[in-house]
Amino acid sequence: MSHVVTVISKTSQLPSNSIDEISKFIDTKLNLRIVSVKILSPKKAIDFLIDLHGEDDSVEKHSCHCKEDQIKINEIMKANPFDDFDLIFQKNNAARKEKKLFVFDMDSTLIKQEVIEMIAAYADVEDEVAKITTSAMNGEIDFKESLKRRVGLLKGIESKNLWDELKLKIEITPGAKELYTLLMN
Repeated sequence: MSHVVTVISKTSQLPSNSIDEISKFIDTKLNLRIVSVKILSPKKAIDFLIDLHGEDDSVEKHSCHCKEDQIKINEIMKANPFDDFDLIFQKNNAARKEKKLFVFDMDSTLIKQEVIEMIAAYADVEDEVAKITTSAMNGEIDFKESLKRRVGLLKGIESKNLWDELKLKIEITPGAKELYTLLMN
């Protein structure tokens, strides 16, 4: 079974020599043969298709070592020597390629803003909501209680035009569009 090492930039782009650097790491440190390289997003993400067992991939020869090999490789990968990008080692199978659902915390992840704070500003209770949020972040109250209190402050606001006004202010986080493209491939 083939595997893949996926490289994702932690910064705005991968360094210009990153393909050579990563190829050397895969060859010398992981002792793996690269079959092919696929650019997933220019200067942001790359897949290195790996042959885990060399050209002779017979089940008899490698079945007893496959799990140990993967554990060893994962340990090396955790000690990622690169500051500018993350490395992910995984089987190159249908489960990796055919994901059906991705779940994200939208606020401050895929969009720059916190929507509840935007609604609070619209309802003129932004300071009160911010205090509750700070209390939750400091561990003084739990998330469920903080959400209940914040939503309680928003009760009764006119929502007819709320979305039309808020959507004009929402900014997509840098990289979110590229992430969407990668997930759809």
